[in-house]
Amino acid sequence: MLISALKNNVYGYWRTRTGVTAEAQLKSVESRYHSSGRGGGSSSTEVSYDYEVGGQRFTGSHVTLFKTTGRYYSPLKRAMDTHQPVRIFIDPNDPRFAVIDREFAWFPLVIALPFSLAWIAAGLFLGWCLLLNFQGKTTPVQNDRTSRAPTSPLNIIPPAC
Repeated sequence: MLISALKNNVYGYWRTRTGVTAEAQLKSVESRYHSSGRGGGSSSTEVSYDYEVGGQRFTGSHVTLFKTTGRYYSPLKRAMDTHQPVRIFIDPNDPRFAVIDREFAWFPLVIALPFSLAWIAAGLFLGWCLLLNFQGKTTPVQNDRTSRAPTSPLNIIPPAC
């Protein structure tokens, strides 16, 4: 899951790498609180904005690629209330993709990548162990009486019949 989210963020960063921008008008800005169940939580900002590229109108909702969105609520709400346009970054090849802040942040990458690699390594190790275990290696059954451990409490081997 982390790899998928990280992949989408890095891909979004790549799509907007040319720095092509457009002006957008905010339609809605909402703050959402997400409880963690342990007395804490976090907030996020959900937006909707309209913009025009090449005579076509689009609607976007991406705030940022890498950062948490809670800190964007106040400035975006102020811009919406005063009818100020916001600058968005777009993918020039597919203008349906737009984001308000495309600034790269190393923090998610530094956290997600080592944990993801550790889980992959653990999975490969467990798979290797299971493969070795199920390759049909069995211990041979020995039938002659001389190789058996004594079964009597006095350590006397019973005579062969």
